[in-house]
Amino acid sequence: FRNRTAGRLGSPAFLDDLTALATAALDLSEITFDLGYVTTAQNLVDHVLAEFSDAEGLFCYLSPPGRGELPTATKDLFDNALPSGNGQLVHCLLRLGRLLGRADYTARAERTLAALAGALARYPTSFGNWGRAALLADAPPRELVVTGPGARAAAEEFLSDYRPGLLILAAEEPREDVPLLAGRYGSELRFFVCENQSCRLPVTTAAAATELL
Repeated sequence: FRNRTAGRLGSPAFLDDLTALATAALDLSEITFDLGYVTTAQNLVDHVLAEFSDAEGLFCYLSPPGRGELPTATKDLFDNALPSGNGQLVHCLLRLGRLLGRADYTARAERTLAALAGALARYPTSFGNWGRAALLADAPPRELVVTGPGARAAAEEFLSDYRPGLLILAAEEPREDVPLLAGRYGSELRFFVCENQSCRLPVTTAAAATELL
């Protein structure tokens, strides 16, 4: 729901409410290394794709057609005072695609970006958040994977430097459900520097990982 006042629930959540919540969950996963937040984001995104998508599978409506409080089915594409829900969705799809190895998420995001490319090029100031998503889509995928005892604390050292486009994952226990973590857990702390999910041989110190980055 959009809100709750004096114990009463407001109208059902709009597209931008759900995508903002998914964005927040992904941001929390990046700074806490808690993969439970990734599951939360994925559930929200899957719900949006199933309930809000248009017939072409490119954009999403502000609310599910015929089930929201709006009299007409509306698509909001512009980034105004708040970023467009569609733009936030694309950003979430790109991030989840990298995290979970989901090519279908990435493909949907790229199709949507391609459909809006002309407007983005002509009116960039009206599509700032879309531009951020386009930069992420265009950047070479790079990953830092830290596994083993003390992995989260070790990975936190890398958050203080600005490394745009670098995905950092940390797990202290085996996680075979996440492609980047599968088969990369050992009894000692290890750092894997990867590009497009293809990793170099692991190193055992943060300094050595920093040199590889």
